[in-house]
Amino acid sequence: MGGYIWDRAKRRCYAAGRPCWLALRRSAWSCFLELGASFAAALAAPWFREGLAQLKRQRTPQGTYRFPADLLKEAPTPTTVYAGAHMGLGENRKRALALEIESTFRMMKIKSLMQQAPN
Repeated sequence: MGGYIWDRAKRRCYAAGRPCWLALRRSAWSCFLELGASFAAALAAPWFREGLAQLKRQRTPQGTYRFPADLLKEAPTPTTVYAGAHMGLGENRKRALALEIESTFRMMKIKSLMQQAPN
């Protein structure tokens, strides 16, 4: 199922996988994918490919991305796993253009990390 990430350099295993993926808030998907994009094992995992496909479906005709607003929410919860990392860029999220800017930034960041991930 691809529910782990092995870091060869640190000889350490990180658990993730589908059970964790399904338990996460929908608003954390893009952040979760961004974290996984640096690991070759995550890139090969079904949960990563499925999540990335969902984000790719949000592409606009102009080539930018506009995720639904609930994918970019920031709200602290007891299940927050990102050590307080914030996704926001300081924009007014009530504006459609702000969502498009942040969505495009997040997708480009994920793609950039995927290219840098070790094989």
